[in-house]
Amino acid sequence: MKIFKRSVVWVLLWGLMFNLGCQKSPQGKTYVIHPGDNDQYELQNRLINAVPGDVIQLEKGIYTFNTELSVVEDNITIRGRGHEDTILSFKDQEIGSEGIRVTGNAFVIENLAVEDTVGNAIKVLGAEGVIFRGVRVEWTNGTDSDNGAYGIYPVQCSDVLIEDCIARAASDAGIYVGQSRNVIVRRNLAEMNVAGIEIENTIGADVYENVATNNTGGLLVFDLPGLEVINGRDIRVYNNRIVGNNTPNFATEGTMVAGVPTGTMSRRTRIYHWVAVRWMHPGYTKMDKSAPSSMSSPMRTNVLHVIAVTKRSSLLARPRATLTGWASRVEKISLRFGITWD
Repeated sequence: MKIFKRSVVWVLLWGLMFNLGCQKSPQGKTYVIHPGDNDQYELQNRLINAVPGDVIQLEKGIYTFNTELSVVEDNITIRGRGHEDTILSFKDQEIGSEGIRVTGNAFVIENLAVEDTVGNAIKVLGAEGVIFRGVRVEWTNGTDSDNGAYGIYPVQCSDVLIEDCIARAASDAGIYVGQSRNVIVRRNLAEMNVAGIEIENTIGADVYENVATNNTGGLLVFDLPGLEVINGRDIRVYNNRIVGNNTPNFATEGTMVAGVPTGTMSRRTRIYHWVAVRWMHPGYTKMDKSAPSSMSSPMRTNVLHVIAVTKRSSLLARPRATLTGWASRVEKISLRFGITWD
């Protein structure tokens, strides 16, 4: 009798475990939110209660927010109907330091605009698998030191794709990728920022077919000391149009980027051969042994810019860069770059 009861108990336990195992985890759904008086509450509520796989569809119109939005769940998509048709306005923002702050993996944001945030527009921190597609970030009052520092802003991320986006009027960088791995930045427009596109302390990035114009500096690739990710490398920059970057610097006084002078890269450039550069003292560089012998002497150029030589013929021992001026406060920064023309 005891054996029979024990068997019944085991059968019941196995049945319960089987049923629990067969229960499906919550699956993502698509939720449509229209602009209106309750759009901020609806979107916040949907993000708070999101499960992996959820798609939040924002329809045409202007959505207004006075607080930061946060995405913490993995595998969430926020989708609009186009960056001119679906606009998230933070003009009246009172709470938070970003417009949208993301810490969840597998995050996708596409086909919408984020305008006039009090700080950074869209910051993604420490995530794997991040896609910005067809996104416009902009401060509509134009160049102003009170604008947020960064527009599209993934940091300490991996497997990042930024494509077909627009970034305007950031007081630091319109499109910034920092301390990240495996990155593609392509077919974007960066204009009227202090730095159009900035790749910092990053390992493995392709930056191509972008347009950077009317910024203070068009495209910056460099390493800074004291960060978690060091020795940035394997950065390929090619087939970009970087022209007319002569906007006066409007960065907040005292910040590092406030030292970037106006300048441009007048030709379509391709970075193809990595040369390790150590900034020996303000304004001067010295190539290491991996540099071509024709470029082994020090040359005066700008500390914070990817360099394009204007000569189409052979590289001279002291080639002239298309950018002028230098940042005297920046020392001992490692940079890798190479030069060619189409």
